[in-house]
Amino acid sequence: MAELKLEEVYYQYQKTGQQVLKGVSCSFESGQLCAVVGPSGSGKTTLLSLMAGLDRPTVGDVEVDGERLRDMDLDDYRRERISMIFQSFQLFPLLTVAENVCYPMELNGVKKKEALPRAIELLELMGITKEKHKRFPSQLSGGEQQRVAIARALSSGAQILLADEPTGNLDEQNTGHIFRILQNLAHEQRYCVVIVTHDLQVAEMADRVFRMRDGVLVEEVA
Repeated sequence: MAELKLEEVYYQYQKTGQQVLKGVSCSFESGQLCAVVGPSGSGKTTLLSLMAGLDRPTVGDVEVDGERLRDMDLDDYRRERISMIFQSFQLFPLLTVAENVCYPMELNGVKKKEALPRAIELLELMGITKEKHKRFPSQLSGGEQQRVAIARALSSGAQILLADEPTGNLDEQNTGHIFRILQNLAHEQRYCVVIVTHDLQVAEMADRVFRMRDGVLVEEVA
């Protein structure tokens, strides 16, 4: 069971003094797929960055399972407890598909010969067949690359997945496929999944929807 919680979080740009987040309080839990929507410049990306431990709130706290990020080693946090899925996939172009998925495990000290079986298991779970495991990312379709990126995110063992526009570069068919994968991870495998998206159709299929506007986050009630 994983819980990601924000308590009265404010964020202000140091150089300009612009207030980006204004008292954001919310929680995201295992077993749920949550979507954060809102116009460009509303603060969605900043929110994601704070939850990922890439930046710190000006005021307030981000907590994981009751532990404040400000009290944690953020390098360890990003390696072991949270994973990111990006719109642009962010796969290593000179590593094979299998090597990409092995990378987070090796970063955590797992030997390659031990990491490879787990990587193969995750790739097959994502529908990436064995003959593609030794290919490079550029040799795959966009939908396949995103599935490899999800497999890589899962390989770290983190139970919290943050997805930044994960279907933004995909067609409608692949968008549906990727969303169903993320939905299954939340509902069947009890991951805590948070998607930042502009796609309102994707958001409508989420368990909970939060709307960000001018730095204020409000949960929409069905």
